[in-house]
Amino acid sequence: MNLDDRMKLFEKQIAGGRCMPLLPILARIDGKSFHTWTHDLERPYDKRLHDLFVETTKFLVEETQARVGYTQSDEISLMWYSDDVESQVFFDGKIHKMVSILASMTTGFFNREVFKSELLNLDTGVKSRSLAFFDCRVWQVPDLSEAANVFVWRELDATRNSIQMAAQAHYSRKQLLNKNTSEMQEMLHQKGINWNDYPDWAKRGTYVQRKNVTRLLTSEERERIPEQYRPTADAQVERSDTFVLSIPPITRISNRARVLFWGDVPVLKETE
Repeated sequence: MNLDDRMKLFEKQIAGGRCMPLLPILARIDGKSFHTWTHDLERPYDKRLHDLFVETTKFLVEETQARVGYTQSDEISLMWYSDDVESQVFFDGKIHKMVSILASMTTGFFNREVFKSELLNLDTGVKSRSLAFFDCRVWQVPDLSEAANVFVWRELDATRNSIQMAAQAHYSRKQLLNKNTSEMQEMLHQKGINWNDYPDWAKRGTYVQRKNVTRLLTSEERERIPEQYRPTADAQVERSDTFVLSIPPITRISNRARVLFWGDVPVLKETE
């Protein structure tokens, strides 16, 4: 075996892993040391930061053709699925490729958007803010029901985080020691704060979904099409767009897999 073949063989043993076809693929992308990166932002929640994560999630969903994305705190979750063994998902399910490219896509896009955003207001002195970095993990689950449960898991985590962040904005670490989320909400009530009054994005995070829609192209989109193929300004065309998905708490939805991955209308458990 020559040197080229031998080195490729070594590389393939670890870096050649690929996701199994016909099973859902999940990814979770996390910010590195964001408790430090966000130390000077608004408490308990900073809408500017969440909006940046929503835009980053939209970018990832559109660019990777994920079925759905979800963001809360400093993390983003994505899901891919195909029931056709011949159909390729992102990077054909090559795990090391997915992990490295997703982390770099998130890092690059997020930092570019930070540079353009209000988070770089010179009056606040955050011009020296360090670059944000992200890691990524990719895994699979047996079926779409369990894929939906991944998002249940992350949304429940978002709710716990949200209550803790609200409480930490008004109480010291010592005062909150060994307190559960119900006790924290009661402590907030004592200060006249009802956690339920916070906006949904702060309490549960935000979902982003990709859908095919028929619409007019923007002038920028038309300019990117070669002139010989460019549709007229009044022509309706089918395009894939990303939207923020407005839904009730995920635990209240009985058809959550159909809602998240196929765009069905939510059916609430108490109305079945």
